[in-house]
Amino acid sequence: MGSLTVERLLTNHLKNPLGHALGERPRFSWVVEGDGDAQGLTTRVVVALDEDFSRVVHDSGLKSGLDGVCYPVDIALWPRTRYFWRVEARRGGDRAEGAAWFETGKLDEPWDAGWIAPEFPEDWHPVLSRAFRVDKPVRSARVYASGLGLYELTLNGGKVGDEYLAPGLCAYDKWLPYQTYDVTDALAPGENLLAAALGNGWYKGRYGLNRREKFQYGTEFALILELVIAFEDGTEARIATDESWRARRGPVMDSGIFDGEIRDDSLVASAEYPVKSLAIDKKLLEPRRSPATREMLTLAPVEVLHTPAGETVLDMGQNMVGFLRFYCDAPRGARVRLQFGEVLQGGNFYRDNLRTAKAEFVFISDGAPKWVRPQFTFYGFRYVKLTEWPMGVELKNFSGIVLYSDLA
Repeated sequence: MGSLTVERLLTNHLKNPLGHALGERPRFSWVVEGDGDAQGLTTRVVVALDEDFSRVVHDSGLKSGLDGVCYPVDIALWPRTRYFWRVEARRGGDRAEGAAWFETGKLDEPWDAGWIAPEFPEDWHPVLSRAFRVDKPVRSARVYASGLGLYELTLNGGKVGDEYLAPGLCAYDKWLPYQTYDVTDALAPGENLLAAALGNGWYKGRYGLNRREKFQYGTEFALILELVIAFEDGTEARIATDESWRARRGPVMDSGIFDGEIRDDSLVASAEYPVKSLAIDKKLLEPRRSPATREMLTLAPVEVLHTPAGETVLDMGQNMVGFLRFYCDAPRGARVRLQFGEVLQGGNFYRDNLRTAKAEFVFISDGAPKWVRPQFTFYGFRYVKLTEWPMGVELKNFSGIVLYSDLA
């Protein structure tokens, strides 16, 4: 090996995309670094169905002039399949290679799952769940899911994936992006529980430019999901949303893009309710086009301000988009209310520019010490007013979580 390196291998400008829309042909890009004459460089692209490249489905051969900015790969893609690809570069006696992968979503494969909705009041924020067993060694497991409006999945109590606010903002009457999650390591031998919490988001909350009328695409929460488990013995199992799923009322009392979220962890909602099927056109479902919204930065508040008006306000040090995560050890029934704003006026907390938007987070404690965050909203802010705060104020108990799309 010499001075050559092959770096920044991307599929459709994404690093190792899982279940993204790829178009008719995936397009690869890469960068070859190293000293020397570019005219003496030759490259080779190989695509295979396995990591050791024994089942090759595409081989460009070693050539000069391969397009490292947008190299289209003419292969027939299979649904739910991981493809491995590598680029070999040679110049003189130097040789280097880099490798990456991409994985297809369902493509044209029909959905076994149907859209389901809880059979209880439309303003209750639901948690839909299904228990199942795993009795054989698992090779891989994927979840394919979408929700109306926002959804967040848990498997055996742990959050599935590292993204927030899925499926994101879209024209819900035109197309519905679904997300793909690798849940192989989250499965447990024996009993498992898969659950989805749903929030209003841009689908059915208070949103839009006309503040006098409630803008919404629909009135009911809904979920579609397939869990596909591939076992080591070559068999496969599918857990799909149908009327065997159950619903319960979740702890989120209300949520919205403008107004924020109200969460009551003291609520004891153990009652189970049936779910019903909804006739939503599955042809609207498409693999995701955009990168996930992730936790991209964590900011510590720089100061606790005590304003001339007698307010207690956290200063995050800069404007940010996301939410505040805080540690709560308040007694059961204690109420926390946070309000978010961008500026101070006369040294005091100021929010008149938000007009009717509440932009707040209300939390009622269940008495268990824990870190708390909203699930189905975000805020643009620098300052956080501790409007109701039944605990001591220590900066170490707050973190500003900056959210944005995971673009390079």
